[in-house]
Amino acid sequence: MHVSCDVSGVKQKLNELAANIAALAPAKGEQSTVLQEFVAWQEEDMNRKFPNVVIVGDMTAMTRIWPRGRQASKPRAKKAVKGPRRRRMAAPTVVRKGRVVAGGGRPILRPELFQKLCERMGAMLAKVPPWA
Repeated sequence: MHVSCDVSGVKQKLNELAANIAALAPAKGEQSTVLQEFVAWQEEDMNRKFPNVVIVGDMTAMTRIWPRGRQASKPRAKKAVKGPRRRRMAAPTVVRKGRVVAGGGRPILRPELFQKLCERMGAMLAKVPPWA
């Protein structure tokens, strides 16, 4: 008795699954799909001309976010003041929930930007078929 079976459909499906997984993380470091999506988020959603990305691991990237632009923190030349000098009063200490807060209440990373990052990463991961 001889039994033959056409397995071309199974081979094709397995090749598609392997291609999807390879597309998610084709290489380590700068060629990673996660890193490329992270850079696209910074350029398009955060409007950064020069994305600031640090590669922590194969599938991990990190960025630094400042409360203001870095230009605002550069020292400026002081203007000549005529007349008596006035003393500046120190900013009041703000306490929230028993902790001293050093700045305003506005978060550095706005919730809208974080939501866009979650949507981008979710869309990228949705391309990979579930295993279970």
